[in-house]
Amino acid sequence: MGQSNSTKESEGQAGLDKYAREDEGGRRRLSVITLAGEAQNPAERLPPNSQLEATRTLDGGTVVTIACMSCAGTYAPDAYKENQDDYFAYENFGRSNNGMMFCVMDGHGVAGRLASSFVKTNLSTNLAKSDRLETDPKGVLRQAFFAAHTDLQNSRVDCTCSGTTCVLAYILDGKIVVANAGDSRCVLAQRDGTGFKHKDLSEDHKPELPLEKSRIESSGGRVEPMKDIRAEPIGPARVWVGREMYPGLAMSRSIGDSIAQSVGVSCEPQFMEHTLDFSVDASIILGSDGIWEFIDSEEAVTIAMAAGSAKEAANLLCREALRRWGDEEEVCDDITAVVIRFE
Repeated sequence: MGQSNSTKESEGQAGLDKYAREDEGGRRRLSVITLAGEAQNPAERLPPNSQLEATRTLDGGTVVTIACMSCAGTYAPDAYKENQDDYFAYENFGRSNNGMMFCVMDGHGVAGRLASSFVKTNLSTNLAKSDRLETDPKGVLRQAFFAAHTDLQNSRVDCTCSGTTCVLAYILDGKIVVANAGDSRCVLAQRDGTGFKHKDLSEDHKPELPLEKSRIESSGGRVEPMKDIRAEPIGPARVWVGREMYPGLAMSRSIGDSIAQSVGVSCEPQFMEHTLDFSVDASIILGSDGIWEFIDSEEAVTIAMAAGSAKEAANLLCREALRRWGDEEEVCDDITAVVIRFE
């Protein structure tokens, strides 16, 4: 997050809640760091994680509270893996410090952790330098996604079969612009009578979506799930090169993934816009697909808005996702939630 007097470490989480300060584009930021292999506090019943929070008061008096939490997944019960998710969150962003920016990345492949970390640094640095972000956010964000992809391809990170999703929300003067590539997601919680409803501010880019599938197939790719020895489908639709059995990417857009990009997978972000009405709009949730695998958007809003704070909401979302992974699978994906609450 951007540096402010309100940013603080979570108390009583010394063994779990760790974060790093990094300088990017002349700004100080708090960022998730990999904690796999460190001791877990048994009382928390959470994998190694990072957690942080901040607060900002907007013109007009609306108080924005921000909380982020990221948990490493597992290859087997209690066998924690390297966390390939990453995120950044700025409560003051841009040359005028008027904007806010939040982003979640979900790395995949052997170099997935390096890919998400590279894109986090590259994207936030380039956007912080832009003098057009406030006047042309969609144009600047699109250019930044393509630049991050090109720079990753030209870096020392082997992104042949590795890459990262990226869902980013930029808020300025009561308007939110969401740029998304991949299957991480941004959801808006809105007041609805005595309860809440959800509004998706991004679309999960799955290969079976008609427009995505058409682009991939016209580029020489193939979209179908894996098959077992009886040729029965297993798992989600994936992207393959021609009749080959690689790379098997389960999304149609990403940053990186050189082989998949050669057959129609794209780093082109899809945009959605929304004008915030603080009498109705209550919270924004960004999450990696570790959240969305077993929790839909409506449930996520219900869980988050039952919490008393943004910090509690991020914690509850991660805990419930972990519980459902444990009920459904022997492994668990990395899980990341960024919650922005408007009071």
